[in-house]
Amino acid sequence: MNPTSSLALGSSIIIRHMRMAEPAIAARLKAATELYLPLTALGEILYGIQRSGNDPRAVEQWGRFSQNVVLLRPDEFTAAAYAEIKQHFASKGKLIPDNDIWIAATAKSHDLPLYCRDSHFDELVDLVTVIQEPMT
Repeated sequence: MNPTSSLALGSSIIIRHMRMAEPAIAARLKAATELYLPLTALGEILYGIQRSGNDPRAVEQWGRFSQNVVLLRPDEFTAAAYAEIKQHFASKGKLIPDNDIWIAATAKSHDLPLYCRDSHFDELVDLVTVIQEPMT
């Protein structure tokens, strides 16, 4: 595995890491010098925890994990990246969840590779650096 100095994290990779503790994911996260969390991904994570009934295990896991990430807030550059990515998908006649577009746009606007498990991000190869962790 090639270590990457910094990663923007999609919520799918965090959820998988917290649920399954897959060695490949753990190794890539550990190899990164900095982990960044797009604000939209934070909302998805917190929604999942609430949806679980605030399961104490999930709350505790998130509390530990969140200490190691830097929150990325959207700005006008993120909005411009969002428009570009959404247009990219629209021109191909594909729709993906808006939250995922915001997550990718945040990574792009901060010039960070996006580490995720969502196959629709494969379509962004020309716009955003995407590091996909294959499903196991």
